[in-house]
Amino acid sequence: MIAGHYAICLLSLTMLMPSCAYRRSAQQVMPARALAPILGAMHRAPRSKPAEKVVDFAADLGPLIGPWPSVRDEIAELIRALIARGSWGSDVHHSVQVNADALHVRHRPEVVAEVGRLVSYLKRSLIAPLQMQVVVVELSASSASRAIGREDGQFLWRPAQMREAVSGGQGRVLARASFSAYNGRWALVDTVSSKAVLSGVVAERTITPQVTRLASGFTMQAAAWRWGEHKAVLALSGSYMGQISGGERVSQTVHRRLPLRKTTEYQWEAHSVKLDLPVRQLIEFEHQLAIPRAQWSVAALLPRSSDRVCVIVARVDWKKGELATLAASPLTSAGYRLAAIPIALPTARDQGKPVRGWGGTRALKNRSAVKEKSVDWFLERARRNQVEQKQGTYNFQEFAGQAVMSQVYRSAVPMQRSAVYIAKTAGFSKFSKHQGQRLPTHSAGIGILPAELEKLRAEVVEGDWPDGSALRFSANQLFVVNTPQMIDKVRRLLIGTHAWRNRRVVVEVGFAKVSPSAADSLASAELGDSALKQLTGQRAFPSAILIGRAGSWAEMFVGEMHTALSSAWAPNSSSPAMHVYWRGMRLAAQPQLVVDGPRRVALRFRRYDLSQIAPRTVAGAVMQDPQDAMFSHQRELQFDRSGQRVLSGLLGSEGANQALVVTAAER
Repeated sequence: MIAGHYAICLLSLTMLMPSCAYRRSAQQVMPARALAPILGAMHRAPRSKPAEKVVDFAADLGPLIGPWPSVRDEIAELIRALIARGSWGSDVHHSVQVNADALHVRHRPEVVAEVGRLVSYLKRSLIAPLQMQVVVVELSASSASRAIGREDGQFLWRPAQMREAVSGGQGRVLARASFSAYNGRWALVDTVSSKAVLSGVVAERTITPQVTRLASGFTMQAAAWRWGEHKAVLALSGSYMGQISGGERVSQTVHRRLPLRKTTEYQWEAHSVKLDLPVRQLIEFEHQLAIPRAQWSVAALLPRSSDRVCVIVARVDWKKGELATLAASPLTSAGYRLAAIPIALPTARDQGKPVRGWGGTRALKNRSAVKEKSVDWFLERARRNQVEQKQGTYNFQEFAGQAVMSQVYRSAVPMQRSAVYIAKTAGFSKFSKHQGQRLPTHSAGIGILPAELEKLRAEVVEGDWPDGSALRFSANQLFVVNTPQMIDKVRRLLIGTHAWRNRRVVVEVGFAKVSPSAADSLASAELGDSALKQLTGQRAFPSAILIGRAGSWAEMFVGEMHTALSSAWAPNSSSPAMHVYWRGMRLAAQPQLVVDGPRRVALRFRRYDLSQIAPRTVAGAVMQDPQDAMFSHQRELQFDRSGQRVLSGLLGSEGANQALVVTAAER
């Protein structure tokens, strides 16, 4: 029975074989199409014969995806714009396409060779990660003065002195983050833990404790742009929340009624319950600054108290070697060259939008509930701050549009994007070819850059850009196809713009107590030696230091979160609500971009003061009465010369004035 069934199946299979063979010969491409989803889309040569000799070229784009995420969308257009411009798309034998993570090119042998050189250059120049480190340190004021050295106008960090202070109990490392990221790519490090604290007890029929999980740890992000072989432009932000320390533990006796034994007999059981009033430290910072390669540099310093300071230090390094050079030829008009110029300008993305007002996401409510300062609050606040900075800074690896060379500023705030720019090559299509191709001009650009750069900009923008020339902005680089003379002008324009935009500006703010008689004598905003000497001996806090780039904000907050009862806690009643109060100070400064004349700095300062009253018992109830105050100061300062001392203003009331002495210098 089984043998007969097997024979029938074999006969049926034999009868079907010729038909299968016929279908296979008629549809030979079916296996390739069926396997395409598994093997990836395959480049198939066209059936027509070319009129000239053509060859195929393929390259794996996988290694470029990390350092250049938009490679799939940009590399084909980049090749068409830079090499043999105008010869692509004429027929199927002159094509460039990206399938999955593979680049496929079909063209004449000399064109394919130049494409290979361009792809090789992109791999050599982009696949080179940077090592970034950010450290948050708390030191005594005397230890900080020994750990920070000044060399050639730079505030450099001395790790040996810092370790000596830590081992001697004069300091501690609060947070340390290390990043490895490609040039211009953001990296993120998170380390967050939590601890449950007793935040409430309800005494009704039962005693139900309420707990809140409070966070400790930090979250940081950073991105760096190489600026030649010896400098880098660094953008970073971070939030640090210290572990619960100090504070009070309030004890109270509550009673629970026991079940009735008789209808008229009540019994109560006493319980001793506790309530935690924790204290936590918070540090937030956001910066953009240019730093030397492989050297620890100070980014910010802000006092925590009259003798303690918090310092943010950073370091960027990479494997030193010769910068990759582009050897490809454009194969266009005679005498034209192809050059690539690296970009190190993390331009703010919020051009055309008003600057974020004071407060924003970094505002701290001085009377918020404890649950609003839990783990979720800390992480959400840190994420929101990081997204704001990342979106507010151009990441040139993913941006292939306009490279802004100059900006229109009013009070150092970029108001609009009506600036002279170097346009991407695709923008040339709006110009008629028979009239030649010329970069667009805009009168608003006149006078924005310094005079020598403005003159050079005009020569570039109004120069000769005929058919065959190109400008393409991609992969953190500006690609130029033109004569060697024009390429040299573009290169010098970018080098000069980098030096102008990436200037390190050090803003130093001193805090001094001022008596009423001294305040009456401070008639001028500029402080001379005699006036400064009068204030030097009455410092309320050590000086603060913010180091940043012209046109960008540098900001830091150092404070403590204190938990306090917001109402009385009486026996046999539910526990009162607990709120948090902030103590500390926030400082933000923006050195404004100016062409000539006096330098200007926008300054924002806010200080939270708190008199923490220990829990006390009044008429059998536990209560607190914390007193808090907030000082806020915002203004724009003008400096006629570097290093000039300016009195920003006085804060406080009669008999308790505090002066802000501001110094700004380019270093």
